[in-house]
Amino acid sequence: MIPAHIPDAPPLTYADSFDIPVLFRSGPAKKPRRQWRTAKHAAWTGSDGFPAADGWYAPTTTWREIIKAATEVGRDVTPHLQNQPRYAHGELVARVSPLYAYLGAHPVTPRHPVDGAKGQRLTWNPAAPSPHCSARSRTRRRSCPTCGDSTTQRTCTG
Repeated sequence: MIPAHIPDAPPLTYADSFDIPVLFRSGPAKKPRRQWRTAKHAAWTGSDGFPAADGWYAPTTTWREIIKAATEVGRDVTPHLQNQPRYAHGELVARVSPLYAYLGAHPVTPRHPVDGAKGQRLTWNPAAPSPHCSARSRTRRRSCPTCGDSTTQRTCTG
């Protein structure tokens, strides 16, 4: 159930574009913490696909590219498409459906605008249920037939 104070947004489409904050560095360094919010981002440029210098960048990607990356990661399902189509379908749904459930888009006005930026970023969807309360508990509480106490143990101690 979605709380009334959270507006229901339409689902993302393949053509939706997002600016993704990226820290590019050529060697190990300390964890960046929250610098991505305040750091000045540059446009992602480079002749070989990577920027020439270390720093924060704001490349743009589409929802289609995010879905494509999610379906290509992990075990290859291509061999199963013909032999086990239900299995392959289930694998693909398991990879893509959490993205639709938990990610949304929000407009953003960066402190340091970048040329060609779309002005929209991915965000955690607050209307989605928390993974902690949507997952079923692995340990089920049962009442003991002997003493009636609620217990997770198989044998009665009382």
